[in-house]
Amino acid sequence: MFDMDAEMARQTRRRIYDQIIRDKLMAGGFHFPFPAFGTIEAAGSGYRFQPLA
Repeated sequence: MFDMDAEMARQTRRRIYDQIIRDKLMAGGFHFPFPAFGTIEAAGSGYRFQPLA
């Protein structure tokens, strides 16, 4: 509802998540589960956030 171009927003999120996975980067976000920092991994046709333990 908040994206002006929903399809472009979807493509951008997938591109960024794929880059995080490929480059083995840590990810963080305000709406991620505590501790809000961790990794992202592929999960079926989507993605899964793995918080730092």
